[in-house]
Amino acid sequence: MYAVIKTGGKQYRVSHGDRLKVESLSADAGESVTIDHVLMVGEGESVTVGTPLVEGASVNAEIVSHGRGDKIKIIKFRRRKHHRKQMGHRQNYTEIEITGITANGVTTTEPPPGKAEAAAAGSKGKGASKSSASKSADAGSASSGNASSGNASSGSANNDAAVAGAAAAATAGVAAASSSSDDNAAAAGGSAGEAVKFLDGPNGEADDLTQINGVGPVLVEKLHDMGIYHFYQVAAFSPEDVEKVNEQLSFKGRIEREEWIPQATKLAGAGIFLDAPDGEKDDLTRISGVGAVLEEKLNNMGIFHFRQVAAFTPGVIDMVNGQLSFKGRIQREEWVEQATKLAEEN
Repeated sequence: MYAVIKTGGKQYRVSHGDRLKVESLSADAGESVTIDHVLMVGEGESVTVGTPLVEGASVNAEIVSHGRGDKIKIIKFRRRKHHRKQMGHRQNYTEIEITGITANGVTTTEPPPGKAEAAAAGSKGKGASKSSASKSADAGSASSGNASSGNASSGSANNDAAVAGAAAAATAGVAAASSSSDDNAAAAGGSAGEAVKFLDGPNGEADDLTQINGVGPVLVEKLHDMGIYHFYQVAAFSPEDVEKVNEQLSFKGRIEREEWIPQATKLAGAGIFLDAPDGEKDDLTRISGVGAVLEEKLNNMGIFHFRQVAAFTPGVIDMVNGQLSFKGRIQREEWVEQATKLAEEN
């Protein structure tokens, strides 16, 4: 006998002995629950469809465990807008085992023929279930008993094979756990060969990165290990840089949530960038290489006057290059020199 049940807004086809993961149920592990939302019951060629539920039908289940699913990533990205947000989510679930199906006054408490053998074969292939391990142990002891009572050679061979298989599975599990632990340790700490390195040392005196809200002494030390010493470096982070730094520091999305880049931009451009033009803004398109589109982007960054461009330091140049997504253009087209002359003319 099988049934189609509804729980947590989803439908499942179940029969006795099935294990499945459903949306979280408010019961402790080991407790029994009854699911009354039965949409259909079938046995052989006989099928009963509910309208919408099958009257008098229910499914009994035992809570096996509670857990959380794999993490999924939600990324919102808008091109050319310097906008990228990333979040993570892990859905809670409850694992249940079907212990009985009641329909038409009849309760099924035994699995259908061949169900137990198929489940045992699947569990043996996966080698991950504690229940399958205990069944294998019981089978091993049974075969051992048969060997001592008469079927010596056959029982012993089966027992040896079971022991060898269990040992191999255990060894593989330990090796996988060890490998996973090593990988997590490497990701958290970062190895010298794989770690991201931006600069070998600070350009002059390192900036006080703790001025960025959310960065403390511990994070400053980690950022220095990655070669990040200045505000302009953080302000010039590309989406790829943000992802690499997140991985090295083992916190996903923190740079975006705490707005490190806008904070670093203001700190790096202190005394250069403005919230609004000081009087009438200059026509920045007079700088060769700056068109209407680039002028608008510069204005959005708080750059309105020739004197601001003329005051660009190497760090600010790197930051502006990163914000405008063109490396080296300011140096190639000599914006600083042009802006210095235009500022003197004004």
